[in-house]
Amino acid sequence: MKQKILVIEDEQDIQTLLEYNLQQAGYEAVLCENGEDGLWLAIEHKPDLILLDRMVGQMIMLPNLSARQSWSRGSEPYCAEMHADMMPS
Repeated sequence: MKQKILVIEDEQDIQTLLEYNLQQAGYEAVLCENGEDGLWLAIEHKPDLILLDRMVGQMIMLPNLSARQSWSRGSEPYCAEMHADMMPS
């Protein structure tokens, strides 16, 4: 099974370049253009790594995970235990 990487990047050219390079390196790339959709894709796909554009990352209103270790979409709680790296803008 290929490792899955979620790419949250709002610039289409950069997104396409990252997708190509990740696929060439043997990863499955899941792409997203904004933080809100990225959060739900992270819950749905449970990626091994999240590459997050720094500017998009600043726009995401993440829950305080130290006080609350899970959040839910509807009735499905999800525990946030994944690694995210921010890409410089």
